[in-house]
Amino acid sequence: MFYIQNYLGFEETIGREYVRLWDINELMEKNKGYCITETLTNTLGIGTNGGGEFIAIEQFEIDNYRVVLSPFIDLDKKYHIQIGSSFSDFLIRLDQGLEWFNY
Repeated sequence: MFYIQNYLGFEETIGREYVRLWDINELMEKNKGYCITETLTNTLGIGTNGGGEFIAIEQFEIDNYRVVLSPFIDLDKKYHIQIGSSFSDFLIRLDQGLEWFNY
């Protein structure tokens, strides 16, 4: 949440992966436009990998969250791939050069 409240959008390669985190001013517009929050009630899209997938924070239990990668085309949580156990873990894994699917 600190990141979202204090930074504007981000677009760069981290480690081996391209990451575009949406600006706070476009978060709700993007989530509504892609029907993310409407279809996946416990998921908030925060960006994209530029390859047809979105990066999101998913609440899977009360007070438990994870960062996931999921396709824009078929919005179903069964396609969520965990890419971080927290936002910090997500960034650390990328910085260490770990690929999206090596979790």
